[in-house]
Amino acid sequence: MIRIMGLAIGVLLASTAASAAGQFTDKQLAAQFYFDLGSDSIDVSGYPKAQQENYAVFTQVCSRCHTLARPINSPLTTREDWRRFIKRMHVRSKITTDKTFTKEQAKSVIDFLAYDSNIRKIVHKAAFDAETERLKKLYADVRAESSRVQMENDAKKAKPYGDQPSATPRP
Repeated sequence: MIRIMGLAIGVLLASTAASAAGQFTDKQLAAQFYFDLGSDSIDVSGYPKAQQENYAVFTQVCSRCHTLARPINSPLTTREDWRRFIKRMHVRSKITTDKTFTKEQAKSVIDFLAYDSNIRKIVHKAAFDAETERLKKLYADVRAESSRVQMENDAKKAKPYGDQPSATPRP
């Protein structure tokens, strides 16, 4: 009876640990910034036709190197912020990949991001700020879980103190 209860408790603990480890997706665990955890698309059906076309360029260009969630949920809001960011991404894409983009594409992306930022991040600031706080909390939870799993994995790899090779005496 005790053996069966011990086995049942062991199975329960193992399943609890597995569900905690599976609490976040691989995509969430790979997030580098809190804004990587947000939505990776925008409903632009209500935007002007030119901005809908710019959104198509944005999705094509920016998804080459990172998730679209990064710029969509980023705190950047001004045209100048986006111009600097896109310039940096253009330089980075030349250095790290062969996935560069043209000046015309960069202009379309900047135009879209500036327009969208004004609508979603400035005009609808309260909703954007609430989502930002939710993403920051989620990111803190993801980082804590990631650290816990890393420590657990490191502990499994570590050798017990008594198993360390002894130092050889020097003559």
